[in-house]
Order: sequence, then C-alpha cells, then structure tokens
Amino acid sequence: MVATYLNDRGSELCSDSKEPDLPRFTGINLLLILLLFSLSLVVGCSTLATTIGGATGDFDCSHTRRIPRVYSGVAADISHWHTGPPEDRLLVFIDLPFSAFADTLLLPYSIPMQKKHGDLCPGDQKP
Repeated sequence: MVATYLNDRGSELCSDSKEPDLPRFTGINLLLILLLFSLSLVVGCSTLATTIGGATGDFDCSHTRRIPRVYSGVAADISHWHTGPPEDRLLVFIDLPFSAFADTLLLPYSIPMQKKHGDLCPGDQKP
C-alpha cells in the first residue's frame, strides 16, 4: 500500500512509494537552462578565439597591437576595443571579465606556450 501525504493546497508533500523523485522541468526552467548554455558559448569568446586560433595558426594578427599568449583573450578584447568598430564595444565590455576568468583558468597551458612560441601577435616591432 502506498501512502501519500498532501499539504493544505492539495500538493503532494511526500509519499511512501519507492519511485525516485526526479526533477520536473517547466518551460521557464528549460528556457533558463537554454539561456545559460547559450551564454556559456558566447562569454570568453576572445579567449577561445586566441587559444584555439593560436594553436591552429588561424588567428588574425592583421591589427598593429601586440597580443601575448598569456591573457590573450583580454589582450584581444583591449585591442578590439581600440581598433574595432564602435558598435562592438558593448560586446567587448561584456566579454572582457569572462575572458579574464577563462584566461586565468588557462594559465597552466598559456605560460608554457608563451615560453615556447612567444607572442601570438608580435604587433609593431619598432627598432
């Protein structure tokens, strides 16, 4: 026999059944999960671009600013702030703290790469 206990609104409080209590996803919960997942793909994109692009050689160094491999996402954001179109500044402003966090997590990778390969983009090298 399964006993179910209800609160004063008729909602089930607990039950003696052996069924596992699985989380129930509502539309708002799914929307929040989708939003957080989408946000995680966007934030720190300068770090992803410089780390992955630097490893494959696909990162564009056509600008004149130096970008080291250590904190490369932050350096790329700052460079884009100064050289990119003004309408991109809000995205750069939003991305900067997330790139700083991601760059910090990637220090064990980026420090040896900096020592081995040097800067990702040398920038203007004036004599």
